[in-house]
Amino acid sequence: MYMREIRHSEVHSFINDQLKKKGVLLKIYLFVEYIQLFLLIFIIINVLLNCYHQKYLPLFLFGVSIFFSFSILIFIHEVIHYLGYLILGRRDVYFGKVEKQMIFYVTTRASKLNGYEYLFISMLPFILISLVCIFFAIKYHNIELYFFTIPVLVCNYSFSKGDFAFSDYLIQIGISTSRLWNSDNTIFIGNSTSELKTEKATK
Repeated sequence: MYMREIRHSEVHSFINDQLKKKGVLLKIYLFVEYIQLFLLIFIIINVLLNCYHQKYLPLFLFGVSIFFSFSILIFIHEVIHYLGYLILGRRDVYFGKVEKQMIFYVTTRASKLNGYEYLFISMLPFILISLVCIFFAIKYHNIELYFFTIPVLVCNYSFSKGDFAFSDYLIQIGISTSRLWNSDNTIFIGNSTSELKTEKATK
């Protein structure tokens, strides 16, 4: 089996490398990211305009949203990953943080995941949090609520960059035959198809 080893301290470099390669999933991610960036700029402009007209509730909601996103939302994002592992029956799950980097993660001590299982776990926070934000925006249809939900939506999408990068890599190497697991602060990604290709190439 072909295997790639990625130290937790190398995750940031791995993500940047994947972004440069721009697989299909990351191309979609980057396209949506541009759209969300315009949305965020639109929200900031509206906050400033409201402040100019001495309406400070949008500024308050925007500030609360940013504080929430970079504190509680990070925790919620990782907890949803954790629940994803539990849903798939993995019990050796733990929380971690890359030393000297603002990268948090949830992984297992020994359990292996196939490509589809990892895709489910990695995309779960992005999907659930996005749906909650959209649900509240549609249900209450309060324009001021957008000053909170849109920044949360954009921040959570940004927090999911690593999830998209690893998922994109698994799709590239063959998601149906890929395996991913963690051991001693190292992520191992294997692919049985790569082994077959290597064997055929050497014959």
